[in-house]
Amino acid sequence: MEDKKSPSESPSSAIQLLKILLAFSLGIAISLYFLGYIIGRWLDARYGTGSLFAMIGYLVAIFLSFYRLIKDFSALDKKSKKPKGPNGREE
Repeated sequence: MEDKKSPSESPSSAIQLLKILLAFSLGIAISLYFLGYIIGRWLDARYGTGSLFAMIGYLVAIFLSFYRLIKDFSALDKKSKKPKGPNGREE
């Protein structure tokens, strides 16, 4: 017997998943660099706060990156659950 793949295992959904994960990894790297390292260290040097603003920048970058990841996954989940029409396309 042939194993039929479910719609969630189709190549297009795998590509969408890879796009989301690539965007997450690049987004977290860039936001950690700018929010934590560049802006946080600049604020720390300006106000003499040790590494307070750098840590706040790192935490905000991580929070925003995971928020975007959850938002992207929920959009992908909603897209995969849309009903298909008689011709196999989304309505």
